[in-house]
Amino acid sequence: DGFVVCEFIRKKSEIPIVMLTALSSEENQLKGFDLNIDDYITKPFSPLVLTRKISAILRRMPTKAIQEVIQYKELALHIQGYQTYISGNYIELTSKEFEILRELILHQGIILSRQKLLSMLWADDFEVDEQIINTHIKNIRKKLDIDYIKTVRGVGYRIDKLKK
Repeated sequence: DGFVVCEFIRKKSEIPIVMLTALSSEENQLKGFDLNIDDYITKPFSPLVLTRKISAILRRMPTKAIQEVIQYKELALHIQGYQTYISGNYIELTSKEFEILRELILHQGIILSRQKLLSMLWADDFEVDEQIINTHIKNIRKKLDIDYIKTVRGVGYRIDKLKK
């Protein structure tokens, strides 16, 4: 149901969620807000009001959260399509490689431990070994053929913060 979908989305993303439903009880509305939705609209509804509410939510969002392309030097990550480009040339990454690279770029200058990356990207799978991060990092480095990812021995990985 919609509540399960909201739970799943919130584990992975902070993207805005507007629930549009026939369930109008206060209990259901509170359950939605407890799942960190942004708005709860019951049927029947006004399409004009719906579009204004969505516009208001998007106005309050940081631009980074709705950004479709993340740029780091000559590297471009197209978020919606999970596509990676270096100087305009497509580089094929697995979904987990893409997600690791995305998190490192979004957290420039911050060391992300293997455990942190696991909890961010494998939250539902408790049986994953930390060494899988090492393997993915090795593969990313090989595919990019540019050494953006720095190893901080005994701590984790980081990508240097770009100077503005």
